[in-house]
Amino acid sequence: MRLPQRRLTGTRERLSGAALRCTRERLGLTTRWLASHLDVTERSVHRWESGVRPVPDGVRVEVERLAARHGALVERLHARLDRMTEPRLFTWRTDADVAEAGEREMPLPASWHRAAVGLVLARRPGVEVVYRMPMRPNGGS
Repeated sequence: MRLPQRRLTGTRERLSGAALRCTRERLGLTTRWLASHLDVTERSVHRWESGVRPVPDGVRVEVERLAARHGALVERLHARLDRMTEPRLFTWRTDADVAEAGEREMPLPASWHRAAVGLVLARRPGVEVVYRMPMRPNGGS
């Protein structure tokens, strides 16, 4: 993914390295995944998060987009639970399971979805959560 090179104007604060790390971790993303997604080295992500280098505006914009997308997923999960008589959520065990199932959240990792489910559980303790397993050939799972 190529980031916008333009500088943003206005009174928007820069994203601090600490805020980047907290957000990345809340979203269930590794530094390796984020670096790949941003088309930068993992070392760059580490430098931003440690405060050695400022977080570029394009990175801030993309992280905000990812956070908004994650928030929308959390809200969809809450809405799904609201419609259930016996609340139960499914989540992914591995990235391979997500890829095999062709889940629309891809190319986001399974940890992304598990983090969203974790946020739901924080507001709704006791909801049953099980792993969704993709269907294997010959009807196995």
